[in-house]
Amino acid sequence: MTTILNLNKILKELGKAKENVDKIATKMQREATFLTLLKMTSHGRYSGSGPVGNPDLWKTKAPEGYKGGRHMANFRVKVGSIDTSTTEAIDSTGKTSQQQINKLDGLQPYNIVWISNNLPYSYAVMEAGHSSQTPKGSISITKAEVDQEIKNKYS
Repeated sequence: MTTILNLNKILKELGKAKENVDKIATKMQREATFLTLLKMTSHGRYSGSGPVGNPDLWKTKAPEGYKGGRHMANFRVKVGSIDTSTTEAIDSTGKTSQQQINKLDGLQPYNIVWISNNLPYSYAVMEAGHSSQTPKGSISITKAEVDQEIKNKYS
């Protein structure tokens, strides 16, 4: 009888430990997503941030009526699968995309969180170095920065 009681106590303590690990993992996911989104939509405040179109820097003339900020407004967040939508919104501040963090409500431990930008030129701008405002490989730079910040905080 004593052995069974001790085993039940151990199992109960293991269950509590798992709940704590799950809470910490979910908190880390939420923070990593928030930091990534914040950095990518900060327009120059971080090394890997996305640019806002500036026709003065372009080799070709901008279309008539052009306003920069559509790329910045199109970062999407979704839990479990990629959000393939786009928006026509213009937002040079990144606030439109940063509001996507609300989609993390109800995040469960170990869910995959996707951040995407589905504009056809996003990869060229963020990774291939087609913008003088953001470095080549900026998504990778941002990922490395966020990984290090999370590691420093939780190690």
